[in-house]
Amino acid sequence: MLPLQLPWTSAQTRWKSELDPVIQSPLWQGNQINSIALVASTPMVINHKLGRMMQGWIIVDKNAAAEVYRTQPFNSQTLTLESSANVTVNIWCY
Repeated sequence: MLPLQLPWTSAQTRWKSELDPVIQSPLWQGNQINSIALVASTPMVINHKLGRMMQGWIIVDKNAAAEVYRTQPFNSQTLTLESSANVTVNIWCY
């Protein structure tokens, strides 16, 4: 099987049209917030600092076994999280 080869002459047009949708994905246009201390069964309001309507969030690190969940609808300024146990988390907001 021959390796995929793209002609250099198409680099500026074809590569751009294929890479732009990936680069512009909301997932890449996010903000990481570190060291959020959540207290069990207590809602925590966090400013996600995106400057737009939030589309999702991912826990990227946590220091204890705990379920973490969102308790309010997405909005353009904050994310409200609650946990099942005391835990410190880092989250990626997008």
